[in-house]
Amino acid sequence: DVVLSELAFDQKKMELTAISLSNDSFNIFLNNLSASPLVTNVNLDAIDKNPKGPGIEFHLSAGLKL
Repeated sequence: DVVLSELAFDQKKMELTAISLSNDSFNIFLNNLSASPLVTNVNLDAIDKNPKGPGIEFHLSAGLKL
């Protein structure tokens, strides 16, 4: 239940904006991303109600080990 609306990355970092329809989906997505051996320093930069419908919109950044 998490839909990416923006994704940008290079060899060292990534940024994404996404919408989650539930808190549980958001938590699972964040936990799985943080547990990945290819991802470091996950930072939740912004979180708010989805302005276009149900759910929450969030923006995060993270380091990459590629």
